[in-house]
Amino acid sequence: MLLVVRSAAGPCEVLGRKRVSGSKGLNRVPFNGRVHGRPLAPGRYLIDVVVVRGKSHKRVGRVAVEIVKPGRQLTKAQLAAPVGVACATSTSSPSLPAAAVITPGAGASGPGDPARGGKSLPGRVLRAIFKPLEDLRNAINPIRVLHEAVRLAGIADTGPLLPLLTNVPQADHPKIREAAGRLLEANGAAADL
Repeated sequence: MLLVVRSAAGPCEVLGRKRVSGSKGLNRVPFNGRVHGRPLAPGRYLIDVVVVRGKSHKRVGRVAVEIVKPGRQLTKAQLAAPVGVACATSTSSPSLPAAAVITPGAGASGPGDPARGGKSLPGRVLRAIFKPLEDLRNAINPIRVLHEAVRLAGIADTGPLLPLLTNVPQADHPKIREAAGRLLEANGAAADL
């Protein structure tokens, strides 16, 4: 695998690349906020995850990280919130799954530090992938949104809803299509690993 670290502002300048060994299935790669041995300055960055097989390179995901100053304590909401990016090559979404990296130093451990019982990166990223669709299900209706999401993502023609339920209004379809499509895309990327 190849991790490509980019600035999250402007033209998404590549700051460095790191080759790591990977295996089929879930891979956990520690990231300490350093590129080529040098610490990244506090700010927002993107990490593209690229699977390399021979001469083939396929980007299977992108995660946004925010490097914070030593000693800064993040709230649970800050740890779970997507990181907004202004990068010119970002997708149609202005935010991506989040990860906070607390730079090494005195008091560097915080609520996201697994050693102190915090959530680790994979759980937060997984939650961020599901969150847009789950938020729509909570806001509109869990059954109706899931029914439309399966259809709008092209997974299956789900047919009409059962009696006593109405379909989701057409105005909500674009949001559901986008959230379901992203979830389907993330599932496909994981299956390719």
